[in-house]
Amino acid sequence: MVNRGQGSALACAGDDRSHGDLVQVPFRGRRGTIRPGAYADLVLFDPATVADRSTFEEPSALSVGIDRVWVNGVAVWQDGKATGAYPGRGVTRP
Repeated sequence: MVNRGQGSALACAGDDRSHGDLVQVPFRGRRGTIRPGAYADLVLFDPATVADRSTFEEPSALSVGIDRVWVNGVAVWQDGKATGAYPGRGVTRP
């Protein structure tokens, strides 16, 4: 949900879509924060080249411009492919 043409929209898209929900659950302070002991997912990308290539004809076509993805501090995407690591954790309500 990025409004192309607005530079700040891309920078805020992840925060608006993920961190806003975290304040509603008791994990605030441990999830979505970049600091030791916290759980955060990070994406390293080039905003000039990131693009969705999937279509109705080819729905599994990979996006481009995503260099690396980390989940809970573990690389899950690098060098154009998945690393095979699954460090994610389910978030449940008490």
